[in-house]
Amino acid sequence: MKKHIFISSLVVLLSSNLALAGTTVCKNSKGERKIEVTSSTAPCEVKYYKEGDSEGKVLWSAKNDAAFCETKAKEFASKVAASGYDCAGETPVAKPEDKAEKKAEATEAKVDAKTEREKAKAERKAAKLKAKAEKAEAKAKAKAEKEAAKAQEAQAKAAEKAKEIDAKAAEKTKEVNAKATEAKKEVEAKAVKEAEKAKEAQAKAETKVEEVKKSK
Repeated sequence: MKKHIFISSLVVLLSSNLALAGTTVCKNSKGERKIEVTSSTAPCEVKYYKEGDSEGKVLWSAKNDAAFCETKAKEFASKVAASGYDCAGETPVAKPEDKAEKKAEATEAKVDAKTEREKAKAERKAAKLKAKAEKAEAKAKAKAEKEAAKAQEAQAKAAEKAKEIDAKAAEKTKEVNAKATEAKKEVEAKAVKEAEKAKEAQAKAETKVEEVKKSK
């Protein structure tokens, strides 16, 4: 009888230290969640992974009762499912080589994430430099257009000034020509007048000569 009681107690003790270990995967359109029981024997942990999280967060742990971890994992999986996720069955505990592969994948994911960050940083830097170059180009173009407009304005003013000078010169030439014509007319009129006077004087002289001849 005592032997039977001892065996029963041993079975209960062993059952409290054993539980199904594995990972419950929950998915929906927004992403993926994982609930992992790290070990089928005590000590054990219940870890929760969000998408992209390779470390996970420890929600519960037990030193002596592995069933505690299994119970908590199932309860939490039910809560996650109630929030809109479809939680599949458990997957076997990862073997050492699986863990190594998982670690390698996590390392690769970190490297990829770092590469993406560096790529994004380079793209931001390139975009910043491009924007700076475009700004400098626009500034230089605006300055060149301003200088061209200024030169065009100066050219227009010079052309207007030259036009004014030509107009004044033409007016002056016209005025000089008019005065020259007037002076020429005056000279010609004076010459005609002088010629008439000379002719009249000659006529008088001839008349005087005739009178002298007649008196003799």
